[in-house]
Amino acid sequence: MATTKTFEELAASISKNAAIAGGYLRQHDIPTPSLTGGSALDTSALPAHIQAACLSLQDVSLELHELVQGPRAILMDFSTNAKADAATVFQFGLPQKILLDDAEDITYAELAQQTGLAQSALGTILRAAIVYRVFRDPIQGRIAHSAASRLWATDPAIHDLMGLNILDNGIHVGFISQALERHPKADEPTDSAAAVLHAALNGKQPHEQRSTCFEILERESARSGRARTAMNMMDKRDGVSLRHLVNGYDWASLPKDSLVVDLGGGHGDAVVAVASKFPHLKFMAQDLPQTISTAPKITHLPVEFLAHSFLDPQPIKGAKVYFFRWVFHNWPDKYCIRILQTLIPALEKGSRVLLMDSVMPSVGGVPLAREREKRYMDLVMLANFDARDRPAEAYEGIFAKADNRFQVLGIKSIECSELCLMEAEWAG
Repeated sequence: MATTKTFEELAASISKNAAIAGGYLRQHDIPTPSLTGGSALDTSALPAHIQAACLSLQDVSLELHELVQGPRAILMDFSTNAKADAATVFQFGLPQKILLDDAEDITYAELAQQTGLAQSALGTILRAAIVYRVFRDPIQGRIAHSAASRLWATDPAIHDLMGLNILDNGIHVGFISQALERHPKADEPTDSAAAVLHAALNGKQPHEQRSTCFEILERESARSGRARTAMNMMDKRDGVSLRHLVNGYDWASLPKDSLVVDLGGGHGDAVVAVASKFPHLKFMAQDLPQTISTAPKITHLPVEFLAHSFLDPQPIKGAKVYFFRWVFHNWPDKYCIRILQTLIPALEKGSRVLLMDSVMPSVGGVPLAREREKRYMDLVMLANFDARDRPAEAYEGIFAKADNRFQVLGIKSIECSELCLMEAEWAG
């Protein structure tokens, strides 16, 4: 991703967008964010043009920073991107052990006594975190909160998210090379880095049956709790709001009493959102028995529930739309093909298959700061499930391999949505 911009051009872009963002904050009496404490800035709550200015600030600042760094330093950062021991900080609850009221009231010695850790080791760990603006040392020998560590200490959801990133996703991503060395095809959920690592940790031999990441989460409450917290936080982002599903597809054009089946539909949040605006349709949410058994009773809308695995043949024949929201990115290609093929006996000519899922942009297709996030999450999908966030052409390929009677009608981006809609029609 070569740059053609000079230092001065990059600095001018930063100055321009800083003025846009800073002017908006002043105009609306929003406090300037601080790295040491006080106010934090939630850019997702800002208008789209201010979000764009903030994203540009991130992107251009990265480019300027790395241009000054040079290629050697970039390589060193890439090879040692875990320069702070976040696992120890999490495991020993260090953010929660630093007082919130009196920021200078604990010494390294006192913290070492509380945790039972050697003061020298504790100092090494905390000072490595401080240079990444997690904690600060206002006076030599004492440790205090930064804005980041204070958030970690006071927000249980952030604490869970840190645990997921550190103890689950981060470790799994770090094990990808070992998993691929053993299983280079990367096409089985039981061959993923997470599956291979946890089997080894539990003393299983290479030839023994391994659990999928889903099964690992089911039996380990701490991990499943962290994953639920992360999903709840993600679901609150406007980019994945169900309003994009409700408004992004032409539900009104479907004939009266058409049936829409949501596979992997959980407790029916998606179909309830659509049914509330389009009551001329009928809806069914399908999921595994343990999920359906805890689904709420819905009597005011035409919504039903059915226990069913989308890996098995579809029992409901002749629905107008079979819908999958955020399902395919959790599965390797051959399983996505199988999921589509399980629908075929139930399809009628003109039946639709509608996917709402992430579509991976081409390299350089979105601002660098955002693409780095997306590429890391793609690694997480590989590490956990041997799956991926696919580019548009890969979805088209999956439909073609499932059956040539699937006719892809198009892939639609929705303004402000992180997910795209992909639709195929069964030609019969």
